Amino acid sequence: MSTETNGNTKNSLATASMVLGILAAICIFIFGAGLASLLGISAIVTGIISLNQIKKQGSTGKGSAVTGIVLGTLPIIFMFLLLILGPIIGDVFDKINNSLNSVGG
Repeated sequence: MSTETNGNTKNSLATASMVLGILAAICIFIFGAGLASLLGISAIVTGIISLNQIKKQGSTGKGSAVTGIVLGTLPIIFMFLLLILGPIIGDVFDKINNSLNSVGG
């Protein structure tokens, strides 16, 4: 958190939000949606807090905060899509498998 209140300091929470958002976006592909969602929520929270601090203190870092918020929402959206579409896709693959089994044997 920045201690100076002039417009020349970059808000450190904005940077933290961006880093967490980048990690969340990368973790979707490496560890799955669980860890990535936790990092995403952290990125969103720190991004919102930093935007409020930037508005009050006049510091810089708004772009980093917004980037963290946007990247932090990606794994959460991905997780909800998996929860909603996962059973539907699984059912489609079961029907395809059953059709192939009945044709083949």
